[in-house]
Amino acid sequence: DAAAGAESEPAEAPPALPDPAPPARPESDAAPTLPVGLTARGVPEAADLAALLEHEQIQATTVFDRERAKALAEMAEPEVAVECLPDDAMDIARWSDGRPPFEQIVDLSSHLLGEFDAPDPATLARLIRIDIRFGLGTEAEATLASFPQDFENRALLLDLARAVEGRPLLPDGPLSAAVSCPGAHGLWSAIAGSGPALPDAEHFETIHAAFAELPPDLRALVGPALVARLLDAGRTEAARLIQDTTTRPETAQTSALTIVGARLAAAEGDPQAGIHALSALIEADAAAAPEALVHLARLAADAGLPLPDRHVTDLRAAALQARGAARAADLRLLLAESLAVRGELPDAIAEIRSALIDLPRDPRFAELAVTLLAAADPVHVGRAAYAETVLASTTLVSADPASDPARRAIARRLLDLGLPQGAREMIEPAAAREGEAARLLLAESWLRSRESARARDILAGIEGPEAARLTAEALALDGDFAEAGAVLREAGLPEAADDYAWSSGDWPRARDEAAPDPERHAMAEFMVAQTEPEEARPASPDPSTLDAEEAFVEPLPGLERPSLDAARRLLATGRQVEDFVQALLAETPPGGAPAAN
Repeated sequence: DAAAGAESEPAEAPPALPDPAPPARPESDAAPTLPVGLTARGVPEAADLAALLEHEQIQATTVFDRERAKALAEMAEPEVAVECLPDDAMDIARWSDGRPPFEQIVDLSSHLLGEFDAPDPATLARLIRIDIRFGLGTEAEATLASFPQDFENRALLLDLARAVEGRPLLPDGPLSAAVSCPGAHGLWSAIAGSGPALPDAEHFETIHAAFAELPPDLRALVGPALVARLLDAGRTEAARLIQDTTTRPETAQTSALTIVGARLAAAEGDPQAGIHALSALIEADAAAAPEALVHLARLAADAGLPLPDRHVTDLRAAALQARGAARAADLRLLLAESLAVRGELPDAIAEIRSALIDLPRDPRFAELAVTLLAAADPVHVGRAAYAETVLASTTLVSADPASDPARRAIARRLLDLGLPQGAREMIEPAAAREGEAARLLLAESWLRSRESARARDILAGIEGPEAARLTAEALALDGDFAEAGAVLREAGLPEAADDYAWSSGDWPRARDEAAPDPERHAMAEFMVAQTEPEEARPASPDPSTLDAEEAFVEPLPGLERPSLDAARRLLATGRQVEDFVQALLAETPPGGAPAAN
């Protein structure tokens, strides 16, 4: 018990363990070594470091690395060898027995299910083919979804069911690969938009032959999509061939045929015919009016033709109704472009500003604003309206180099309108990139502000006739007309240099320049006689017979001793000179500038 245990003698303690001996160290005078040799400065030697890295010492893979590698392997798309299918697999003309479609569909539907309600694969395939033959793609796809049983060409029929209605194909279908195939395969790939519309001349012949083999009603259904694809690819002649084949047997004119026919007419150089056809379709078919309106506005904008007021109102209403939808941006872009074509640049820019607030991530609106500002004609828009709109829209033109051509065009128009400061603010970002064309415009803007020194500084180092012309203008602004003419002659512009001969007092050169003009030549000849007096020329026997140029330089008779003959000579000479001066005054327009200059 506890009491007995307390009274008992304590047990002897175990003997103490000896202290462990220190590990033996090898006796050596050499310095300790490391796996990698170090230099005196603590840097590994190159040879030792290369030897250390010759083999991997530790390899670790985290769970993230493992899962990422697995995901990348699963995402990698295997290369699928696509084979062009034979025409027999898509011989749609043979899929119908000639009876009305509803009779064939009812007949096949009644024999579709067999014992235990199991569908017959052959009957199911025939039913799907009948739906495709008569353009019932949605019904064919729904039937396929209801019966998942596999049968021959099931994936192909699913692609055809979507293509016949113009819906996008599924990514794993046999027609979805972007390959160039001849015949029926190439035809349906082109209709669906997965293959090239016009791969090459040889393939297109087989594609056209396969299209011509389709029944007329099916050609009218899928032909417009193929024509539209060819027009988008710029293949107008091929599009005309498909369009003529579609309408060859007097096919009933559908809205889709009218729309692609209008586009084709515009592509062939007759946009007016296309616009008239689309306008009539808008008035006659309310269901097709929205699509026709979009194409009409596109054709008119591309041709530079203004839309009538009613169509602009309809387009504005369509853009408002589509707000929040995927097509809203396209409609608003088209509306702004149509307004600009009508000369309503302020309204077009206002529409773009509103769209930038609603759709700030769409870069097309800013690009269109730059295009419209650069292409607008002040005469068409109105000089005041153009200037006000452009000066208020400078923030819409980005400072990127891609906008430099637009900046040059806008600055040129502002200079022509007499707005050098606005032109200077527009062109300065482009001129800062050392573009010579932009620097020339910047120099001209300073000249229009009568800042000749700034203009000459900008023009320094630029060669060419335009730079010489501006340099001469700057020199003339400073009153150095002789140097201005010399600059132009050095640049190979003698005719432009001759214009400064009169201002600089170079009368011999002015006389030579004015040779084709009798009046100017006479005045120059008179100034030559005044500045470079020659020997006195003999007086004419009869001053009344002199022409204007001769009378202008005829020496006047001395009047120190009045005589009747001297008075008659003076009056005769003066009459010729007066007629000459009156002729010059008569040729002077109300603005004050001589008509000859």
